Amino acid sequence: MTPEQAVQTNLDLHGRVMLPIHWATFNLAFHAWREPADRAFVAARNAGVTLVIPKREEFVEPGTGVLPREEWW
Repeated sequence: MTPEQAVQTNLDLHGRVMLPIHWATFNLAFHAWREPADRAFVAARNAGVTLVIPKREEFVEPGTGVLPREEWW
């Protein structure tokens, strides 16, 4: 699934918060390491989707209303 497809899936499922996983698990692709996060960020912004990409070991609790929004990658 591409980042854009993931955002569309979030829309289709009426997700409130999108939290991508496995986007930087392995460096096996021909694209830059941060490209999936960049593409997801743009697609989510254009679609009005709340995207959360926490830093490594950062906790996220969507129900609290406090979500990490920093573009760290």
